This record gives sequence, structure tokens and C-alpha cells, in this order.
Amino acid sequence: MTPRPHTTLFLKKGCVHGERAKATLHDAGMACATTHDVAAAERNACAATYFSGKGTVPQVFLGEYPIGGADELAKLWRTRRLRDIAQAVDPNATLDVAALSDEVLACGAEEMKFIEYIPPSDGTHSDDPEQ
Repeated sequence: MTPRPHTTLFLKKGCVHGERAKATLHDAGMACATTHDVAAAERNACAATYFSGKGTVPQVFLGEYPIGGADELAKLWRTRRLRDIAQAVDPNATLDVAALSDEVLACGAEEMKFIEYIPPSDGTHSDDPEQ
């Protein structure tokens, strides 16, 4: 039997989407090894944004590989792609949140949030092929 990758889940305790993600992992035979409640500590919230690049939870990781939220996880499970990803991920890899300082996580999270402030009129969202 192929070893399963370490799973990490950033969630908000009691959130239905986090519970869906945990249930999908359970159905896939990948019990959630590490959970980080983003509402319990600012560090957890910063780490979720730092590693995923997204400001929403849940965020699921297999090893160091970002899967996405509950919807993406469920879609991968339904299409049997989750198994393929799990087999490709190093089973010994983990998302090492503890290796980063609070300052690094916060700075990285702030950099990610800056993307939300880029206005659509900056030319990058234009349908004009000349821009």
C-alpha cells in the first residue's frame, strides 16, 4: 500500500465548509493530520494566506501541495484526481508552519492581500490584445 501524504487543513472551527473538507479527506482515506483554526490565532490566519495565497478557508494541503478549498477537494475526489495527486506527493513532506516566524507569515499574508487592491482598470484585465 502506498503511504498517504501528510494532510494539513486551515479552517474556522464550526464552519460547514471545513467540516465538508474533513469529511472528504476521511472518505478518501486521508485523515486530517494537522489542523489550524484561523479564528483561534492570528498566526494561523496569516499562515493560511501565506501558504495558499487565498484569504478564504478552508485551505487543504497534501504534503506541501496546495489543493484549495472544500469545493476543489470534493471535485478532485469525485474525479479520482485526488488519488493521483496523493500518489505524486512526497509522503514525508509536511507544511512546516513552525519553521516560519510570525513576522514572515504576517508579511507574506499582507503581500497576498495587496493583490486584492489592484484595480481592474490597470490594463491587466483588458480584452485588448495590444495592452
